[in-house]
Amino acid sequence: MLILTTLPGSGKLGGVVGSRTRQGQRFHARTAHQQPMSPSQRNSGAITLTLARAWRSLTASQREAWQLLAGQSSYGYNAFIACNRRLATIGLPPTLLAPGARPSFPAIINLEANAIYSSGEPGSFLTNWRIDTILEQTGLYGIVVRATQALSQAKANIRPSDLRVIFAGINTTTPLFIDISAWLAVWGAGPSVGWVTFQVNLVDPQTGLAGTPASCRIYINAAPGGGPGSNTVIIEQQGVEIAVTTGIIYEQGGFPLT
Repeated sequence: MLILTTLPGSGKLGGVVGSRTRQGQRFHARTAHQQPMSPSQRNSGAITLTLARAWRSLTASQREAWQLLAGQSSYGYNAFIACNRRLATIGLPPTLLAPGARPSFPAIINLEANAIYSSGEPGSFLTNWRIDTILEQTGLYGIVVRATQALSQAKANIRPSDLRVIFAGINTTTPLFIDISAWLAVWGAGPSVGWVTFQVNLVDPQTGLAGTPASCRIYINAAPGGGPGSNTVIIEQQGVEIAVTTGIIYEQGGFPLT
């Protein structure tokens, strides 16, 4: 419904929005624009809902322990959710008991990310990310790797919402090779040229507490699509990629090899 009038006015009133135009005063129904949720967002919402129910099942003393960990009584719930979301991310069940003490985490030193291309050179398809780092000490830790999509250099301020999980595991050593499909699964094809920021964080598998994250970024220049196309054959020798051919159909017994 659209109403035009000569009476001045602008703003929102209930479900109606008013604004001034050259044709006069304009009123229209207020509508909410919502972006469809991705599978990862739906999964994240389901995890939070499950943990919220678990919080309501805690005893008073259990809640007090989480409030003590958070430092403020109003933040006990947030600490419970944050720790258990991290445990879920690295594939572990939740914990109802707040940790008695914060564990120490080794520093993440010399974090470096590299893009691996199908031809070995920029401009071809991306196949893997290689993550290298050095830990001050070894131990059983969960490791979570987040990455942005390819962004322009002008995008200097990276927010938490710009980073999405592309790998999570326990007691993982580096170099860590992450298939490009994990990145495409959370960001889609997207831009294939630009700066990708990576963030690596360690998680204590007993408590869900996390250490200080480390970040780095690299410039990529890849062919659109993010991966080999049709009639693309990757040739390997003892598990090592040695060549990629495109536009050539290989057959065996009269049937194409895929």
